Formats: sequence, C-alpha cells, structure tokens
Amino acid sequence: MHSGAMRRQEDQPGTSASDADLPADLRELIDEVRRATACIRVAQAEHAYRLALLAKAATSRRLANRLAAMEACARHVGVARTTLHAFSILATRWGLDELRELFIRQDANGQALSVTHLLLVGHLPRATRDRWINRVLTEGLDVRSLKSLMRSGRPHAHETTGDDATPASNVVSDERFD
Repeated sequence: MHSGAMRRQEDQPGTSASDADLPADLRELIDEVRRATACIRVAQAEHAYRLALLAKAATSRRLANRLAAMEACARHVGVARTTLHAFSILATRWGLDELRELFIRQDANGQALSVTHLLLVGHLPRATRDRWINRVLTEGLDVRSLKSLMRSGRPHAHETTGDDATPASNVVSDERFD
C-alpha cells in the first residue's frame, strides 16, 4: 500500500501514546494546535454563514444594470456564483451558533464536518438532517460515502425503510465549496 494513501495507525487520534508519555513541552504544543484548530473551525463557520447570508440576500435580485445581484456579489467576494448560491441553504437551515458548533464537532477519526457535508443534508427536514449528521460523526463518513448512502436511502445502517431516502437529483454535486 502506498504510504500516503492512508494515515498510518499511529497517526490517528486515540491510537498514539498517552499524553502522560509525552514531555510537557510537546503536550503544551499539542494543546496550542488543538486550540488553533478550534479557532479555525469557528472562523470557517462564520465565513460559511456570512456567505450564506449574502447569498440569501442576493437571491432573485437584479441590480440597476440588470446584472443579477448573486453574480455581482460572487464576483466581489471571489467565489463562483454557483458556490454562493449553494451557500444560501446554510442561512436558511442553521444559525451562526449552530454552524459554529457543527464545525467544532469531530468524528471518530478527528475530522470535522465540511461545508459540503452540510450542503448535502441541508435540504432535508430537521430530524432527518440531524440523523445524517450524527451518522457522519459517528461513522467518520467522508462526503462521497455520505452521498452514496443518501442515494441508497439508508439513514442508519440498522434501518431498512426508505422513508428518509434522498432522490439523487437533490444531492449536491461533487463541486468543491471552498
């Protein structure tokens, strides 16, 4: 197996030596990295929410020069119009405090939810959306796995009904939303 294809076992959270085995200076640096990571995730949530508010405000508006407000706003903030439009779902489904909390949470592998995870489940009813988010965090699902499971209509591995099925046409594309 290629060494870069998968994180080695000792590189994954929870599989390395205990904190007590580390010298104090390394423990302190690790704590600083963890605090910085939490700050980055909060900033990511705020950025996503601000883009979402802008998208929501610009939707269906035209400027004096007949240019769509969404297009003009996207150009001014340096993102694609389709990206800005996709973010409008975030503002309608989650508040800023909720997004902050979502971006801080980590899955079993120490990975945080991505904007794409949220865009995939954002159109669903609250209870269904929450079940998918919990599954992503519990099972460490990447975006591709989540999308595949949503298409199959299985919100939980032990459920066999398709009540929460998501038609493939409602699933967000693989386009990156960075």
